[in-house]
Amino acid sequence: MKRVIVGSSVVLAALIILAACASATPAPTSEPTLAPPVSLPTPFPTIAPPSSEQVTSGASLYPIHCGACHPSFAPSALARYGTALKFYDKISSSMPPTNPSGMKRQEYYDIVAYVLDENNLLPSGTIVALDTLARLSLDGTAPVPAPATALQADEQLSLGSSSYSTSCASCHPSFSPSALAPYGTAKNVYEKISSSMPPGNPGGMTRKEYYALTAYILSQGGLLPSGATVSADTAGGITLGGTAPTAQPPGSSQLQAGMAVYTGQCAVCHGTNLTDGSSGRKLSAQALATYGTARKLFDKVGKTMPARNPGSLSSQQCLDVVAYILAKQTLLADGQIVAVDTLDSTRLAR
Repeated sequence: MKRVIVGSSVVLAALIILAACASATPAPTSEPTLAPPVSLPTPFPTIAPPSSEQVTSGASLYPIHCGACHPSFAPSALARYGTALKFYDKISSSMPPTNPSGMKRQEYYDIVAYVLDENNLLPSGTIVALDTLARLSLDGTAPVPAPATALQADEQLSLGSSSYSTSCASCHPSFSPSALAPYGTAKNVYEKISSSMPPGNPGGMTRKEYYALTAYILSQGGLLPSGATVSADTAGGITLGGTAPTAQPPGSSQLQAGMAVYTGQCAVCHGTNLTDGSSGRKLSAQALATYGTARKLFDKVGKTMPARNPGSLSSQQCLDVVAYILAKQTLLADGQIVAVDTLDSTRLAR
């Protein structure tokens, strides 16, 4: 009996000790639950208006191509051009000095935008482009060109002679009157050579040089009136057969100019008939219809053609070649002229 009591006492003591240890051991604590990271909304980037991007582009181009000679343009210097179009014509034909007309058309637009913006002459949000240049006033009147003088005529012929020797004589020792007569007027000769000559760098000379070349070529064929100069104002009136040109329907002169541009710049890829080229897209009526309007075709030509020198065609050359292409595929009404204000309304469907 005594042995049972002792054994029970031992068991009871052990249970008491175990209970004491259990109460002394701290209860395990659970890891704190962490809240998922909060994703803060990403703010939308500030989108600069297109005009700001154009001005920024012009600001980067100006120091490289213009700043050395023209640290700035004062409003009074710009005012004499009258409109942004004439200022654009000036810089795109004579700048930069080391490579006149050597930049892309869009780069000239951007520089004009920058210069106007610096002088507070660019309305907010305005993009400088073909269809806005003439509407951007520079708060002045354009200078009236001085009438041609014998000295100016001699200087033009001298420039034309040197340009011809350098850029043309190796392929064209001379031009006979009979070879020039089909062009009808000096303007068409100018359009031909300015869009396709010299062969290694079509359109690579200044307009001044191309007009001088035209004058020299005509003089060599005895087709330039004594003392006359060839310019944008006079080229259309200088005929190559000794008589006034036969009156032509509206648009025909544009088609002739467009044909000259196409022959010199496009036919090598797209073929003489628009669809027989070896590398360029076939310009069939069906293919042209995919552009919807003449505006989209004009934009395509202006930005990407010719393939070997994209953006090198002037705005007028683009208009002329678009007119020629559409007329060839009977997508242009008789006598219709392709101009900036008709591009959107000219639908490319028969």
